[in-house]
Amino acid sequence: MSDNVEVSYDFLPDDIVTQILIRLPIKSIITCTSICKTWKSLIQKSTFHHSINNNHYLLFRKRYPCDKEIKGEYSLHNNYDFTEHTRFDFPLESHNDERKFRLVGTCNSLICLSHKISKYIDELFLWNPCVRKYVKLPSPNGTLLAMGKRAYMGFGFDSKNRDYKVVRMLCHIHMGIPKYQCEVEVYSLCTGEWRMVTVSPPKFVLFGGEKATGSVNGALHWLAFRETDDHNVHRFILVFDLVGEVFQEIVLPEIIHTLDLANISVYGNSIAFLLLKECLNVGRQIIWVMKEYGVVSSWTKVLTIDDYVPGYAMGFRRNGEVLLSTEEGLYASLDLENQKMKELGISSDGFSLVGSYVESLVLLDMAANGAVTY
Repeated sequence: MSDNVEVSYDFLPDDIVTQILIRLPIKSIITCTSICKTWKSLIQKSTFHHSINNNHYLLFRKRYPCDKEIKGEYSLHNNYDFTEHTRFDFPLESHNDERKFRLVGTCNSLICLSHKISKYIDELFLWNPCVRKYVKLPSPNGTLLAMGKRAYMGFGFDSKNRDYKVVRMLCHIHMGIPKYQCEVEVYSLCTGEWRMVTVSPPKFVLFGGEKATGSVNGALHWLAFRETDDHNVHRFILVFDLVGEVFQEIVLPEIIHTLDLANISVYGNSIAFLLLKECLNVGRQIIWVMKEYGVVSSWTKVLTIDDYVPGYAMGFRRNGEVLLSTEEGLYASLDLENQKMKELGISSDGFSLVGSYVESLVLLDMAANGAVTY
């Protein structure tokens, strides 16, 4: 038989091929796109992307001195034994030391980054390191070309429409507080366009930076507060539903006086609220989880960490253990049931936790729609 004879794989039914392919590692699936046109067409379908048996990892970003970081370096670690799975770099570099690539958020396999190219202009990127592709987003409709404007960002997945969305709230700020109603616009990966949404958020002030601190259950979450009519302060979680594109509020589990030492974490298919209290130089960390997402009465206090535990809670692992950053500069895992802590062998001084990461083929079929391969 001649070595030049082309082998055909078309005799296999598509459903059988699909069942075989979805069991392969992501890298092997990508290799299969070069075997034959039929397989390539099958793998590039969005329905196939959502059928893959994904592996779950924790994503970390390497820390650099302020004057050294010109591009982001990341590492994936197994969520169970914490072994390193792989490392990768964002393919673009910042040539201005003062304008770094900032993390907006992660969702499944996509990492959303912003890059300030001038005082008022940010470039935005969606990047999937698994398939070595990224998309540069078009410029938003609203601009920061005015004094006192600030953009609050979030990134997540609309499960109903199977669409990844970037949310941008453009607010006029006066003395740190939004002065007027914010403008809200949403970028859709499916359409490749920004559009303004008619719904506006309630008056608020955000804590924890300009990006959403939790994306879960098809919604983005920010810690926020506002002054009430009787001049008290109402603290809450501001929620943006990515499917209905409306704002909601979630009441916090207890009355607190400050959000400076608080954080939101993803907890399975719900959220957790982490609070550090300091009284007479004694630290106490309290963790609540929302057992049933959106039901305020389901807030449950699961842990109080007193000063004798040498670490600060950063979030949760997939197995339900609390991820801690210890005073020795290491990451550790705390089992809530037996209260045992074990070090995980990675430096918390050298790497910052980004969040959960799930390998997928998103962007693989977008070469014709602006995705760049590197």
